[in-house]
Amino acid sequence: MDNDQTINTLILKHVLINAYQHKGKAHSGAIISRIIGEKPSLKNNINELIPVIEKHINEINSLSVDEQLHRIESDFPESFIQLTSSQNDERELPSLPNAEKGNVITRFAPNPNGYLHIGHAKAIIINYEYSKKYEGKFILRFDDTNPKVISSEYYDEIINNLEWIGIKPDSVSNTSDFIDVLYDHALTLLQKQKLYICECDQYTVKKNRLSGSECGCRNNSENDLDKWNKLFSDYNENEAIVRYKGNMKSLNTALRDPTMFRIIDHAHEKLGDKIRLWPSYDFATPVIDSLQNITHALRSKEFEIRNELHNTILDYLNLKKPLIVSFSRLNIKNTPVSKSLINKLINDGSIENWSDLRLPTLESLRKRGFKTQSIHDFVTSLGVSTSESEPTWDLLESINRKLIDATTKRCFFVSNPVKLFVSKAPKKQITLRSHPTNDLGNRSIDVDGNFFIDKADAIDLKVDDQMRLMDLYNVKITSTLPNLEAIYLDDDHNTLELKKIHWVNTDSKTLELTILSDLFKNKEFNDQSLIVVNGLAENTLENLHIGETVQFIRIGFCRIYDKDKAILTHK
Repeated sequence: MDNDQTINTLILKHVLINAYQHKGKAHSGAIISRIIGEKPSLKNNINELIPVIEKHINEINSLSVDEQLHRIESDFPESFIQLTSSQNDERELPSLPNAEKGNVITRFAPNPNGYLHIGHAKAIIINYEYSKKYEGKFILRFDDTNPKVISSEYYDEIINNLEWIGIKPDSVSNTSDFIDVLYDHALTLLQKQKLYICECDQYTVKKNRLSGSECGCRNNSENDLDKWNKLFSDYNENEAIVRYKGNMKSLNTALRDPTMFRIIDHAHEKLGDKIRLWPSYDFATPVIDSLQNITHALRSKEFEIRNELHNTILDYLNLKKPLIVSFSRLNIKNTPVSKSLINKLINDGSIENWSDLRLPTLESLRKRGFKTQSIHDFVTSLGVSTSESEPTWDLLESINRKLIDATTKRCFFVSNPVKLFVSKAPKKQITLRSHPTNDLGNRSIDVDGNFFIDKADAIDLKVDDQMRLMDLYNVKITSTLPNLEAIYLDDDHNTLELKKIHWVNTDSKTLELTILSDLFKNKEFNDQSLIVVNGLAENTLENLHIGETVQFIRIGFCRIYDKDKAILTHK
């Protein structure tokens, strides 16, 4: 049979799906129909298929239903999405507790210290979709309280990213806009002796928090109001901080007298040198959430440890508390979904910048040609539970593939090309469909017996081997590398047993193809995560526009980003 491995994989897929749909027990009758339906050319090979089907049925029926579903998820992610989607039509978000139509306000509060990545997209989309579900409001608020790390570039990039994924905030604000009112609330807590000025060095503060030990500053607060005023002019950076008087013995380390304000002598992107005393995330976030009437703070569960602290601060200030809802952090296997790690990779020269094509940043995904709908569908497919998961790129890629397949033209590309001469081959012009099933036009190619094929295909060929040049004709090898030659046999396209090889003619264009893979392998940086191969593509590629996606047959979906350059987006 044609491409035994491909057919074997096709059979395995349908056996798994059938088993899962029938409480773990697959039945051959329906499987055969599905296989023939997907690949009608196998209709004449049913007798050959049955033993292979039965073999897979015996193997798969021995697995539990959960094991079967896991196999589908790992090996056939597209089928997994379809199966699970049928269980939860349109993946509607579950209801929010204490949510009233017209009265739900959510927010996304990024630090403008880097580009947004797929993990941020999850938080953005969940918050945005819930606000729309309840006909409420969605606020974008820049958490810009560390002038040393923020940049106007990042403010702009975040705005552009939200626009790209189709999200328009109802309002945009900055934490720095609230600096005066944050000072007022800090004074209130200082007067209630819930804050204190700590003059310990950073090492001592860290050591005491780890051991649960109080410092002398904690209970020496009679001059704290005077010290507060000195923070604005007299103290140098790192000489004093404002701390919350929590519980140094608490098992929740977030309550061990965390920093509320610190001095940062660095010009701010928006306020210049006007401000030097800046609130921490743990003070600014709960206070401003309340001031902006946030009803539901939807955030990844890495922040759960802070919930008690934030709610207690609001209680002391007599401010309304939002309902905090946690969901699992989005991690991608073998991929850095962390600003700090991405920064480290940039600083040590492992990657060039935030838009490196291997990164999960939204800018990188845009450059690779992912549809914004695929980002939304990917996020919603993972749900909003707190259960940890670490999907691979395959899941996102399969979603995007489903969105672009029907409108993407096909074309031949040969990497590491080697010459093939076919004697006695008819000289002619052939017309090929640009898509196997949809009407996306045709492409014409002149053939005269002179071709290029992939070296990986050529290297295993032996004299007398027969093969089919895809969509063209059948040949028999008469001479192997370095002088690869063949003789024309016939045009019979029903020869399923022949290996199919893609090709280009001599009138082809040079193309540089960038191939991406996981940035990490076994927790180590993968030096082979970005490779560039040179090859030849059909000259019909000239008809495509920069930014357009094309499927190179047997290779994958590629985005043209220059006249002679493309990126392999996914298979």
